[in-house]
Amino acid sequence: MNRLKALIGLSILLAALQAWQASADSDHQHEQHEDHDHAPHDKHDHAQHDDHDHGHEDEHGHQHEHDDAVVIPAEMAAAAGIKVAQAQPGRIARTIEVFGRLVVPPEQHASIQARFPGVVMQVKVSAGDRVSKGQLLAIVESNDSLRSYEIKAPLDAWVASRKLNVGEQTGETPLFELVDDRQLVAELKIFHRYRSDVAVGQPVRLKVGQVALEAQIAALVRAGDSVPFVTARVPVANGEGVLIAGDLVQAQIVIEEREASLVIANRALQTFENKSVVFVRDGETYASRPLALGSSDGRYTEVLQGLEEGENYVVENSYLIKADLEKAGAAHEH
Repeated sequence: MNRLKALIGLSILLAALQAWQASADSDHQHEQHEDHDHAPHDKHDHAQHDDHDHGHEDEHGHQHEHDDAVVIPAEMAAAAGIKVAQAQPGRIARTIEVFGRLVVPPEQHASIQARFPGVVMQVKVSAGDRVSKGQLLAIVESNDSLRSYEIKAPLDAWVASRKLNVGEQTGETPLFELVDDRQLVAELKIFHRYRSDVAVGQPVRLKVGQVALEAQIAALVRAGDSVPFVTARVPVANGEGVLIAGDLVQAQIVIEEREASLVIANRALQTFENKSVVFVRDGETYASRPLALGSSDGRYTEVLQGLEEGENYVVENSYLIKADLEKAGAAHEH
């Protein structure tokens, strides 16, 4: 799906640029025709010479001022989803990668039993239903008094299981299992080589499938003498219910951070002409800028040379500009 979106985005950019340039070329040809009719021959030659000095057009008619730059009108860049960010100082983190699973804290489980032995007269909910604290779950008729009593939810939760049906006798078997999963805990295994680096309060970047989260270590729990790891417990908000207990978790624990005079987002980096570059925007011109890079934390990279603070660089869909410049270069070579 991501590859399809990328291809669609590229085709939109190229088609839009082609249409824009075709319109611009039409106007330009019209002006040239008028100049040819009204201007001396030597001026026409001089205009042609200026066009040669200032750039070339590729096979799609895009105007390239240099082999490493392209002009993209603002409306075309917006349509293609090209976005920029300002180069700024930032923090580079040193992290360690660990893994674990999401669990529901024990205090957020509820096993609902009948208060007195009796017959189940009504059941108001089914497995999978969401219930609110105080909501009626079932009605049971006591065997001793033959009077009915209500069973209500003790917390906001979802019904994980329903054990009994209408007409069945209650006993020690729970009627319902309720689970409140609005707050989960990521239990991360910290093995021996990382134990001295990990502490309560450290920031953690979590990834559960395609969901990215940021949290902090709340506790470190020793599982026992025979277990070769400690467990870092990281609370995770799940108000929208998109996460499920049991999901695998990939985590980056931040164990150190330092200030860097200039950083860029990693997703902006491209390899162009065998160099690490970003594409810098100046007006409607986008040019590749080779960089000397320092350390990276997986999200941001330190810039040592090649970019100044405050310059606008392409942070979203920079691959579209790279693809356009590569096509222009190939057309120019032929």
